[in-house]
Amino acid sequence: MADRECSFKVGVTGIPGDPYTGLLSEGRKVVVETRDAEQLTVKALDGSVLRLPPLVENVWGEERRGLPDAKASRMQKRYPTTREGMASFLRSLYPRHFLQVMQSVSGIMREPSFRKVLGKDEFNIIDIGSGPAVASLAITDMVIQQLPKSRMLKPLKFNYILNDTSPLCLETAERMLDRYFLRQRTACKSRAVHAEKGKVVCLTEPFPKSFDHIRNVCSEGFRYDFLCAGYLLAPVHGNLDLSRAAHCIASMKQFSHPSGGHFLMLQDKFHGDLAQRVSYLVGSKLEKFSSRQRAYASTDADAVGNYTCFRCQSVS
Repeated sequence: MADRECSFKVGVTGIPGDPYTGLLSEGRKVVVETRDAEQLTVKALDGSVLRLPPLVENVWGEERRGLPDAKASRMQKRYPTTREGMASFLRSLYPRHFLQVMQSVSGIMREPSFRKVLGKDEFNIIDIGSGPAVASLAITDMVIQQLPKSRMLKPLKFNYILNDTSPLCLETAERMLDRYFLRQRTACKSRAVHAEKGKVVCLTEPFPKSFDHIRNVCSEGFRYDFLCAGYLLAPVHGNLDLSRAAHCIASMKQFSHPSGGHFLMLQDKFHGDLAQRVSYLVGSKLEKFSSRQRAYASTDADAVGNYTCFRCQSVS
């Protein structure tokens, strides 16, 4: 594999190294593959197989083991407010969403300009519709994988604004972040790379009503490196003004870090019209992308399907 700007190591199954290399290779196409609903891997067309990063998979599995194995409604599966709903979301949707974020931001992290971020003291993320911090954890782990060894003497502190109407999602998010950074401290003894969790602000008011609270936090010096909006347009459209939401997202560019803040919006294929409207109002291009998935269930080990969603990205 040719050398690239990023300092990622080869991450093929059975070979120690970084799990993102395949996604960061220019023009690499991937296949998303699920096995027994216990792990999610990304299989590149060249035969190498990637999976959820080990620390994330550990944290994800531990959180699942503490939840009941019971059925949940479709709405609870997508927007969990109960323990049964959270168990269903973690089992079926969390890995998919994690890899969607990973696929989407990998191109950004290839950019030479992004390496300036690695020399900062803090990295800030605003996560609207955060759920259990799926996008936040995906971006956090990808950034940490790039940290140079010199960061051992100057830890990178990660700060978050998490906005979700479900208190359970926010509780789960904080717990998973705590577990992740605890394991990261243990891992850094051998990797000589250090990062730590900073401030976490949790907001339960629905967006865009939460905009004023976000603005207040940002007025105290919080400048985001990443602004994420995940799967929130359907609830917003059903209860609030979609144009107002788009206006607030566009207005949040003023809270971006001076070196450049990145915006990422993900939305399922069933609400492409809403995603198109918001992307137009925000002034960013909307893209549609698919991942081919294989679900290895006990009844049909060869089941294959496609998972499609929309993404909107921009840099301020």
